[in-house]
Amino acid sequence: MNAIVVDTNIVVMMIRGDEEYETFTGYLEGNKQVLSFATIAEMELWFLKEKENLPNDALIKWEEFKAQCEVVHTSDGLIARAAQLAWHLHMNKDESRRRWHDIWIAATALELGIPVVTNDADFQKFKPLGLQVLP
Repeated sequence: MNAIVVDTNIVVMMIRGDEEYETFTGYLEGNKQVLSFATIAEMELWFLKEKENLPNDALIKWEEFKAQCEVVHTSDGLIARAAQLAWHLHMNKDESRRRWHDIWIAATALELGIPVVTNDADFQKFKPLGLQVLP
């Protein structure tokens, strides 16, 4: 493995200093870390919503982490992948859990052919389409 897509929840754990983050560091070390544009948007929203509850160094940690990552923006291929994932959820009657940020993050990993590291069980729904989910 040379690269991984890092899900938003992993970034949040890192910023908060959650002990659970240590579980995922082995997947991050030694790999190029990739962020979906959807994670960037989720993090911006998180900072707006949680600004009073965040550690003092939260924004610094985020900016440092983001600077070491490659950020993937939309492309025709990524859009087609996202549509495929949304259709998969629709066909499996999973409309209630169609969260577009998860779809975009999963589509990014699939489009690049690399795994996503997350502790969000919702990503398991995309394994039948070839998504590699760590752990």
